[in-house]
Parts: sequence; structure tokens; C-alpha cells
Amino acid sequence: MKNYFIVFLFLLKLLLLFNCCNSQVSIGELYNDDEIDSKYSDGQGNYHFKLNYFPTSTNSNYNGEEFLSLEKSASIRAYRLAQSCTLIGASVKIEDCQFIGPSPAYNGLPYSIVISSDLTLTIAGSIKNIPILIVQGRLILHPNYNVTLSFYKMQILSRGTFESAPNQGVNHTIIVERSPNDLQIDPWDRKDIPSILSLGGNVTIRGFDSSSTWTGYNVANRTSFIRSFPFTNNLPIIKLYGHKSLYTGLDQYIRLDTYFTEYMKDYGVGKYAYSPEGSINWQYQKHAVGNILVHPWNKNVWIKGMGSCSMVFTGSSTVDIQNSVILDFGDTTSSPLNSNSNIPNRYPITLYHNKKFVKIENNCFLPALFTRVPQQSSTPRSFIGAIRSFGNIIGNSFILSETNIGGTVYSMSGISLLYGTEQFNISFNSFMSIYPNSSLNNPISSSRQYPDNIDYINSGIITTSPYSFYESNVFEGGFKGSSIQIIPLQSRSTIAGLNSDRLLGVYNGYEQSNLNDKVTNSIWNKVIFKDNAFFGESEFRVTYPMSLQPPIKINFLRGWHINQRPSDVLPFNEANVDYSYDSSFVANGLTKYAWYSFSNIFSGKCNSVSFSNSDLSFSTSLFSSSFKCNYISIVDSKYKINLHEGDNSSTIFKRFTDQVYFSNLNGSKDAKSLAQLNEFTPFLNISPNNSQAITQNNFTLSFLPSSISSFESLNQSIEAIVDGVYQNVTLITLPFDPIQSMPIQLPPSTSSLYTVVLSSKLSLPASLNLSLPEVGSYFASTYLLDNNAKNFYLGIDLAPSDSNTPRKLSVNGKDWTRCDWIQSLNKCTTSGMFSLSSVDIPFGTGSGGQDEISMIKTYLGNDVTNGIPSTLNISLAGPHSYKFYLYSFNSDWTDSIINPTPLFSIKINGKYQEPITRSAPIYLQSKRYGPFYWNNINSNEQVLSIDWATDNIKYSIPLSGIEIYSSIQTPFSIPY
Repeated sequence: MKNYFIVFLFLLKLLLLFNCCNSQVSIGELYNDDEIDSKYSDGQGNYHFKLNYFPTSTNSNYNGEEFLSLEKSASIRAYRLAQSCTLIGASVKIEDCQFIGPSPAYNGLPYSIVISSDLTLTIAGSIKNIPILIVQGRLILHPNYNVTLSFYKMQILSRGTFESAPNQGVNHTIIVERSPNDLQIDPWDRKDIPSILSLGGNVTIRGFDSSSTWTGYNVANRTSFIRSFPFTNNLPIIKLYGHKSLYTGLDQYIRLDTYFTEYMKDYGVGKYAYSPEGSINWQYQKHAVGNILVHPWNKNVWIKGMGSCSMVFTGSSTVDIQNSVILDFGDTTSSPLNSNSNIPNRYPITLYHNKKFVKIENNCFLPALFTRVPQQSSTPRSFIGAIRSFGNIIGNSFILSETNIGGTVYSMSGISLLYGTEQFNISFNSFMSIYPNSSLNNPISSSRQYPDNIDYINSGIITTSPYSFYESNVFEGGFKGSSIQIIPLQSRSTIAGLNSDRLLGVYNGYEQSNLNDKVTNSIWNKVIFKDNAFFGESEFRVTYPMSLQPPIKINFLRGWHINQRPSDVLPFNEANVDYSYDSSFVANGLTKYAWYSFSNIFSGKCNSVSFSNSDLSFSTSLFSSSFKCNYISIVDSKYKINLHEGDNSSTIFKRFTDQVYFSNLNGSKDAKSLAQLNEFTPFLNISPNNSQAITQNNFTLSFLPSSISSFESLNQSIEAIVDGVYQNVTLITLPFDPIQSMPIQLPPSTSSLYTVVLSSKLSLPASLNLSLPEVGSYFASTYLLDNNAKNFYLGIDLAPSDSNTPRKLSVNGKDWTRCDWIQSLNKCTTSGMFSLSSVDIPFGTGSGGQDEISMIKTYLGNDVTNGIPSTLNISLAGPHSYKFYLYSFNSDWTDSIINPTPLFSIKINGKYQEPITRSAPIYLQSKRYGPFYWNNINSNEQVLSIDWATDNIKYSIPLSGIEIYSSIQTPFSIPY
């Protein structure tokens, strides 16, 4: 009961924290910025702001960070407003305001306009080429006037405010001009001060029009997904233009283009009417691409860049940027980072250790592609870069493209979470990427300067943080890096110089330990990528080597994977990952010609792939021919199998993995060119129900086969295959009774789980000249045969060698023993390392009821130091059946701290057990797993071998005991 109360308090706290995330939550514990306005002199007439972002850092090389004050220095002259001022007119001058002393005059040195803390400068017109703005008070762009403001630099200090919030019918344009010496760092700007720097200020940039900047369109059935907007105002719509290759079946993303909602199609003038139907010429299938439509031209706030330009928000800055367009804006590029020509953390929007909730919503991020003028700024490494910050990044549209400057290819990404503790709601964003297939044949790998961990070119989202939410984002085009790339960080304490990190946002008040990578990496197991859509070259990529840490689980809930395939310029991804898909839709395309194309979502290597309640029936080539993993599980799903030459129903998936698990799987199997079989009705299992155990080894399987006539075929043969072995066949001819039946015989086996496949083969006319005989539909499922092992037989407490006299151990009301007390009987051996519990377990703790264990305080686990896996081997008599349970103990459990632990796998005599990923007890002190089944079909003793969490021996999960039941009537005689 105590444990349930702890869980309740924890969930209640999370609920309260989630509800507060729209408020300005302060997290002042990160660092002190109370005196951010204080400046220190460098002895050369220059003054600097200094911030210590890591006051507890053990990194001796870290001395804090500084920003040059542009208010006044040896190279800058300051002019202070004498009173509040409003400038109205089509073309106004800053000199029209009253200043303390003379009015501003350019004398070869840049000057700064200082708005003191008690003053307001309101601009209601067009004002250009202000060198530097220092905002200590308020800088307001008048909401009822068209305003153009251009400047070189702006610094907004704490308590300062910059606001652009025009009303309907009013346009605001903010232009960051090219500095006089912009091709190199300005002499007065040795640290490359951001174009807009907020040091705890208040920034509001909010357009009036709140309609979505983008929509998603399903051209197959003319219905919108995610969100929609009306196409009636004759403003351009940006979409991908391309076709589907007749030779490869792949979507070719030729270019981004604009379509006008009320123009007739006229290729001569370059204006096209947008048509949801697309081209009616199936050979080019222009409707196969362009599922994302972007509509930025109804926004009335535009932020434009000239030269190297960036916005950086730090300290306790209030950031509210909504309903705006950020165009041709960038500084830090995808080239390797350095302190001279490519300084890190200078993104169009840089959230840098910002201590207040950030709102970046419903904006459009555009490259110079649509201005019809040459690019003016640097190609941004990423449009948004966040380090130790939190908030909302919702409803934005990102258009990503390459630039080639002097033979150097620069690429851009959308959102980058770089430090590893960022907590953002990243939802309802769209990402379009247009890269010719010929581009980036030799992709550059960016510098790994921490915390800027962008390791690949051109991705939609790059994240090192398992604390953010990723929901309903859409990716389309050619992403040469990935649609989403996650990078679980390693050696955190070393690279950050911190033993722990305070968490942000909804996790405010919690700390993350940096001392053991397994702890932080395991948090990824709980992240769910929900309702996201992937179109085209948009693979999901993980930087997590196969042999580095325990496997992590990547969870997809619902969502679309349409013609999704890997980058054509990067090596196949190899990552120690368990991919889990729940209720997903995977298809080659959304049109009626979808059958013609193919795509490989899975290439390279991973640990396992699992599908549940998913529709894979429109995907002809889900796995590439080179793909390998340890385990594939498909449950309650439809899957279309693309047969290769020589394949048959008994070898399905054998080329990809050594072990499969099917439960209620059905669909069709054919060559990829046979489109008609998409119309096949799959097999439907009538009885027995595979969720219930079978009580005898022979039974009748009732089913509904496909009743559609295809390829002039009226006949089909149905084959029954049990664990890869053909048993019997029956021939049925149309018309036939809807319900059919087949006798199934389960052979003797050490396992009580049997995979049964019913496979239909059409009788095809010779005129088709097909060499693939397996065309038809199929049904596959795994059945459990109850082995009648109901009698308690043996319980073993896994403990270090005990020289004491063997005795009966009372566990859960039964008599147990220890492994070394029966070792002399050649009954029990182990490998790994034994440990004593550091926690005294009071009677009655655990998960309650049948999962309760009150006595076991010791455990066996992987020997991490010496690389020895934890195994348990028990000799059991035959011929008999056994059922057993395994007990795990949470050695890190305390009464007040909740510690995450990695997922792990269990193998019985070399075979993975479903599900392949299991969680160790987090909120509980102990947990029971099972039941598991094993049969000794021989007359002599055989060894039951258990591999416990051995997939990666760099982490030890405690195995504290095993409880065995048997068909033998009397328990094992334990020594005492």
C-alpha cells in the first residue's frame, strides 16, 4: 500500500507540473542572473556581460561565458534618449527624437541608441540602418501602422521590452542589416555578438493572423490530416513538386514550387493552379508528392536577414514569437565549428540556458529560395537551436534546402535540442526538405563540439533530450540526414563537467544523474513519438552504437509511414535499438498507384522490431534485403509479404532474423508487381482464440479464407505449417462455404509456444508465366499449449556462496533453497556476479498479491567489470513439463527516490521470450515475471538455461529467484 501511495504522489506531481507548463515557470536554481546588467571592463575600454551557466561545474576549463556590451566601448559611441519618443511617418529618422547631448551622427564609428529603463521608443513608420539598439526600457512597433525597422544589432537587457504585434491589415517588417565588416567578425565585436541578444529581456513578436502556416493533404481520399486552411485568397502555396519514378518506384522530389489558388495551370508563366487531384498522368504521378502545403504569405510579421544574423535568448528572457515568418536568417552553418568563422550557438532562434517558458508557435521558417533574389545571409545549421531551455515549439513550418557557395555545400536542419535536458513540446510542426539526389554525395560530418551535437546534415529534428514531447509532426521530402535523429549522450559527467543536471519545465525540481549513462539513456524508453507522419526519404535515425549500452526502445504510436526510406547518401543506420510500432499505418503511397512503388523503412541493423495493431498491407518491401535484427514480432496486424525468388511461407522473415513471433497476423503474399492482391481479403481466424491456452496437442483451426477471384483463378490450396514444417494441404474451389477448417497437430517440443501458418496458394493460369508459386493470402499466429505444470516443484534463492548448513527458506509460504546448496547434486550453476542487497525489505512489500516476494534480499546480475553475463542453469528431470516464474529485485529502490532502469530481455535455452523488452521494477522493490514454459521431452535430465538481461552486459539487472512448477506430483527434495 505504501508503494501505491508513492506512485500516486509522483503521478500527482507530474500532473500538476504538466498543467503549469503554459505559465512563466522560473528555474532560478540553474544559475544566478540577478546582476546580468552588471558589466566589467577588459581594460581596453570595452565592457562585457558575464554569466556563469554552470556554477557547480567541476570543469576547470569553464570560466563562465561573456557577451560584449554594445552600449558603449572604445569603438562605439552611445546616444541616450532624453524622453519617450514616437516616430510617425513613411520614412522617419532616429535623430527626430530628443537625446541627452547631441543627436546621433555617424563619424566612422558605429553608435548605439540607448532606451533607458523608464523610457519608450515607439516606431510608426519606416526607419532604417540604425547601427545598434540598446533596450533597457521599451521598444514598440506601433500596432496600427505599417512599420519597417532595420538595424545591425539589438541588445534587450533585463526589464527591457521589444514588441511587434500588429493588428489586422498592418504589416511589420524587421530587417537585420549587414554590418559594415560583416564578412569578418567586426573589430568591435570580437565575440560575434548575436544580431538580437536578449539578456533577460521581454520579447514579443506576434502576427495577427493565427491561421495555420501549413496543412497536410491526403490526395488518396481528398481528406485533410492534422489541420487545414481555405485556399481562397489567391496567395501562393508552397509544396513539393515531383514524380514517382517508373524504374525505382521512388518519389523523386525535384523542387519546391509555388501554386496559386485561382490561376489556371500555365507552365509558361510559372504559375499553377493548386489541384488536390494532381496530375492525371499516372506515369509521372505528380500527386504522389506534395502532401504538405505551406502558406506563409498571409502573415503580417516578417523577420529578414542580411549577412550573418541570429537571435539569442538567455537569462530570464520572456520569448513569445508567433504567427510570423523568419526569412533568409542564419549565422552558424553546417561547416565544422570554430571560434573565428563559424561560432557555435548563433541560430536564427537560439534558446541558450533560458530560464523562462518559451513560446515559438505557428511561424514559418524559410530559406532565400522564394525571394527570387540572391541569398543574403548564412545558411543556418539549424533554424532553432536550444540548450538547457524549455517551452512550446508548436505548429511551425520549416522548409529546408541546400546552398552551394564556392563549391561548398551547406545544409540546414529544423530544430536541434543540444544539451540533453531540454523540455519542449514539439508538436504539429511540418518539415519539407528539398535536396537533389545528386547533392551531398560526400556528406560532411559536423564538428562534435559539445553541446552542439549535430552530427549529420539536413534533419528535421535533432534531439539529445528524452524529456521533450514529439507529437503530430509531419516530414516530407529528401532528408539527407534523417527526419528525426536522436542522440543519447554518453559520458555526460565528463563532457559537461557536472555530476548531475537540474531538469526543466514539467520536470522542474528533479535532477538527472550524469554519473552513469545507463540511467539517462533508459529515459528514452518512455518517450513516445505519437501521430507523426513520414513521407519519402525521411528515415528515423538513432546514434547509439550496437555495443555501447543496453538497448533503448523507440516507441511509435499511430502515425503514417508513407514511402519512408533511408538517406541515400549516408551508411545504413546500425543502432542498439528496439523499435516498437503501435497502431501504425505503413504504405508505399497514398494513391491508387501505391502498389507500384516500394520503400525500405528498415535498413542496416537494430536489436528488434515489433508491430502491434498496425496496417502494413500496402508496403511491398518493408525490410531491405540487407537488414538484420535479433527478433521480429508482429501482433494483431496486417502485412503484405513481398516474396523473393525461392521464398515460401515457411521462410518468411528468415533472411532478416533468426527468431520471429506472430500473433493474429494476416495479409497477402505476392511479387511486388501484382497489384490486384492488395484487394485480397486476408485470412480471419475463427477458433481457437490465440489469447487462450490450448489444452491438447491436436485441435481444429477454423478460419475464413479469401473469397476473391484474381488472375482468372477459381482455386486455391491451403497449407498448414507448424513451426516451419508443412503438415497438410486442402484444395478449395469457388464458390465454397465461407468457414473452412484444418486439423493441426502440435509436435513434441521443449517450448509450449507453436507458430501456426495457414498459407493460400492460387492456381494461376500458365499464360501469366510467373515463377512465384506462393501468390495468395495467409494467416499466422502463435498458440500456447498448456503443459499442465501445476505443482510446486522447486524455488531457488539466488545468493552468494553460503557456508552455513543448508536449510529450508520460507518464501511466499513455500520451501525454497539456494543454488550452491544443490550444486553438489549437479542441479544448479550460474555465471555473473552475486550481490547483497543494501536495502532491508520489510515483509509485505512488492507489487502485491501474486507478485509479492518478501524474503529474497540477494541477487544475481551481469558482472559488468569482467564482462561476464548473468545466466542460470538448472538440471531438471524428464520427460516432464515445467512452468516457472522469475523474480527481480530493485537494488536502487528507496522510499523517496524513483530511479529509472533500462529495459531488458530474457532468453530461455537461447530463444527470446515475448515481449523482447521488459522493464525492471521502478516504483517497486520486487517484481515477478512469467509464466515461462519449458518441456524436457527426453527421458534423462536436461538443462533449463536462462539468459537474464545479457543483451548488453554493461548494466546489471538483479535476478533474485526462480519459482518452478512441474507436472511431477511431488516437490524436489531440497537438502536441509
